[in-house]
Amino acid sequence: MSLPVSTIEEIVTFASTVVAQNPDKEFIIKADSDVHYEKIDSVLDALKQSKVKYIYLLSEQKVVE
Repeated sequence: MSLPVSTIEEIVTFASTVVAQNPDKEFIIKADSDVHYEKIDSVLDALKQSKVKYIYLLSEQKVVE
């Protein structure tokens, strides 16, 4: 499932609800390349606050020739 979020509060609410139902649920963060690192850090903090155990960062793989 993919869910765009616009506020940290939405992240905490959503993640807390999911973790309450499935404590081992994995979360994957995919951010646009224009997003500042501070925002990603805030999202990571919100997920940790929500007791998320597994957090993955999705990146675009590029082939270097």
